[in-house]
Amino acid sequence: MTQSSIKRWMDDMGTPVPSPEEMLPQGLVLIPATECHSDGSYPRGTAHWVMVVQDEPDRSLMTHAAGSEHGADARKFLQKRKDLGLHVTAAVADDSQSFPEAIKAGSPQARLQADPFHTVKHLWGHLKKARFSSRKKRKARGEAQNDQAGIELAKTLWTLRWSLLTQPTNLSAEDKQTIAALESTDEGFVQSFRNLMRQVVTIFDHAHREAQAKRRLKQLRQDSRAVDDDHLAKMRTFFDTHWEQALR
Repeated sequence: MTQSSIKRWMDDMGTPVPSPEEMLPQGLVLIPATECHSDGSYPRGTAHWVMVVQDEPDRSLMTHAAGSEHGADARKFLQKRKDLGLHVTAAVADDSQSFPEAIKAGSPQARLQADPFHTVKHLWGHLKKARFSSRKKRKARGEAQNDQAGIELAKTLWTLRWSLLTQPTNLSAEDKQTIAALESTDEGFVQSFRNLMRQVVTIFDHAHREAQAKRRLKQLRQDSRAVDDDHLAKMRTFFDTHWEQALR
């Protein structure tokens, strides 16, 4: 069967199908949508961004082709969703600024929550930069002072650069021993860095109540201030501006 024949068959089959604007009200009468999830992608065969709204994994309520998910494009999409009868009561967004602002403009009563994946990714980025910065300073200091032990420690830090960012529970037995030995050798940045990372993990994975998370955050602030690093200071600033959304 040729491609052109398949296309003609699909066009014929799709002719009597109602438009999305006609189908959505009928679907909402059958099964009301109380919670919706919005996400976007580049579907195969298209060159533009498509926003998809689902209330269940297998029930798509609407789609909307847009230039992007940000700014004015997001406002058009959210307004269309509102016009079709989908009222936003809660929304999840990544760490971009324009999409949450568009949600607030169209649905000021909506409860906004930060996407946990992007929140942790943002914090991990600051930790990664802090780790690279410390290793670079240590290497430069060792070379300037002709300190072979310092140079070797910098090499070890580079070898373990990804293990240092791994959650303690996900480390292999060999890496755990190596990092424990490194912490005992270098009681400065390495020990403080691993301690800070454990606290970040605890806030998101093991704090079952907001009060617990706030206690961990307070300790995290104190310990991060003890380490003179600009990237860790940015992590504190991120928590200042995103705490309500990130931990909601």
